[in-house]
Amino acid sequence: MIIQELELITDVESLKQESDEPIREIIPKFEETEKNLEKLKSIKRRITSYFWGLVEPITDKHWINGKTFDDFFCACERDYRKKLRRIFKKAFITINNEKIILKNDKKVKFDLSEGKLHRRMKVFVLEHLINNENNEWKNIKVEEKGTTSEVIPDILINEVEPYEIETFYGRGDPEERIIELIKKYQNKTDFSRIRIIITNLDAILWNKEFLRINNEKRKENIEVEFLTLDLKNNKLINIRKLKSLFLKDIKDFSSNKWN
Repeated sequence: MIIQELELITDVESLKQESDEPIREIIPKFEETEKNLEKLKSIKRRITSYFWGLVEPITDKHWINGKTFDDFFCACERDYRKKLRRIFKKAFITINNEKIILKNDKKVKFDLSEGKLHRRMKVFVLEHLINNENNEWKNIKVEEKGTTSEVIPDILINEVEPYEIETFYGRGDPEERIIELIKKYQNKTDFSRIRIIITNLDAILWNKEFLRINNEKRKENIEVEFLTLDLKNNKLINIRKLKSLFLKDIKDFSSNKWN
């Protein structure tokens, strides 16, 4: 059996650059034993989860009974959106034994033009910065410029650590958008590091371009760190880590280690 579905969700040319093997070997041939089919299903699930926050929708019927990338992709997308909605509604911090729902706090500002996904990602990032990075609420600004900069980041930590959330919808070419964003910081601030949070889908589809920007800007003494969502563990992860996970499973998928 020749598995062709992988071509629908991956950039084959990029995969070719990651491997010295001929591209024909990306698509495996194997005997359709029960063991091999279960292994294939497991790898497909992991690959599709990387596009949607590493979620594992274990109660979704398409996740349980599905066989194709499309089955798992749709199940993951539903769970991803469900989890972000729940986080947006319920994410909270505790200050002086008082529970504060982040989206309702007056400090958390939302722009009128801000889409739902951007708002939900913003709340997720705030919760991560407080619960996982141990930042204090008093040292966080939302949609507010710092004392040494005219630029207004989505989130600013300790006056010197800007976080920008980019969903790219309706904003043109993602690579050009990121370059313009960085130029804005280079021209108007002294920040030496910018963290940009993007969706998992964009992190995979534009991985090569974003990592090239990271390398080029490092030569200009500015660190541009691209992060994306790990909804399974409620934290942010670097897109290099996501790439590593993704390629490992792609290689498992295309290996000859099928019984």
